[in-house]
Amino acid sequence: PALEGAERRGAAAARPTAMAPGRLLCPLLLVHGAGARQLDVHCQRDVVIDTAAILNTVNASLKGDVIQIHGTCVVNETVPLLEGRGFVGVDKNSSRIVQADGANLPALAASDAWLKGTVAPGSATRIAHLTLDGNSQANTGTHTIVLRAWLLNVYD
Repeated sequence: PALEGAERRGAAAARPTAMAPGRLLCPLLLVHGAGARQLDVHCQRDVVIDTAAILNTVNASLKGDVIQIHGTCVVNETVPLLEGRGFVGVDKNSSRIVQADGANLPALAASDAWLKGTVAPGSATRIAHLTLDGNSQANTGTHTIVLRAWLLNVYD
């Protein structure tokens, strides 16, 4: 139900995409469902605390939920962009997910379909008002975001 509005508006299907290493600002359209919960992550700029906070929140989320990032989260594991969830910040300057120095992740954030290695794309994931920083000065080989999902719109 949370994604039906986007589908009715004719959102275009996306091909699997990998962005170049570095930093990407991603304000995207976010569609809330009637029963969506907002799950807040309050970042501490501590790699252990922030990684656990994001991963635990994502794993506890349900389709239609919105995960809101507050502050700067430093992570050393790929953030799974589970289908049917929204990932939002307060604004792109104050809400950030940054790869920890030396983590050298394959991707800072990635669709769950890509993480599972499935050929078929997943459903749409929404990202808004959030900066994803691959921290390319202190890491190598990281894609900031890898998306493999249908009905994905990216807006600047």
